[in-house]
Amino acid sequence: MRHFLVVLVSALGLSGCATEIMSEKECLAGNWSAAGFEDGAKGLLERTFDERAARCNEFGAAANRAAYNEGRESALYQLCTNDGGYRYGQSGASYLGVCRPSREAEFLNGYISGRRIFTFEQERNGAQQEYDNAINELERHREEIRRWRAVLRDDSLTAAEHEA
Repeated sequence: MRHFLVVLVSALGLSGCATEIMSEKECLAGNWSAAGFEDGAKGLLERTFDERAARCNEFGAAANRAAYNEGRESALYQLCTNDGGYRYGQSGASYLGVCRPSREAEFLNGYISGRRIFTFEQERNGAQQEYDNAINELERHREEIRRWRAVLRDDSLTAAEHEA
């Protein structure tokens, strides 16, 4: 059942899971706990560490998996709650199955509700855009009718000018 829910929720809008590549300055600073916290808060997979470590290796900076995991777990502890799931879903982010099984049901309960709100807001925004476009088109047609009425009422124009 857990696997089914993860697949179902991921299918709602799976986006890329790569993080921003670390800068040389970030790599040399070596704040792996903060990097892990950032990735955990974004709901990114553990393999994101490998991407960061490879990038820092290019600058000769060593990665610290233990510090990274500590920061990531701290963020996941905050994320994998009903409220965390709601905020995560409402942001439009895709869930990648990062919560521990003991906390996943609570997270998913909030996530699904938040994701519904996100979807409804997207639909509302789309409908508002369509409405605005229709109003603009209506106004364009009204202006065209006004111009043609003015032309047709102008007695100084010849029949050929009325046709043009």
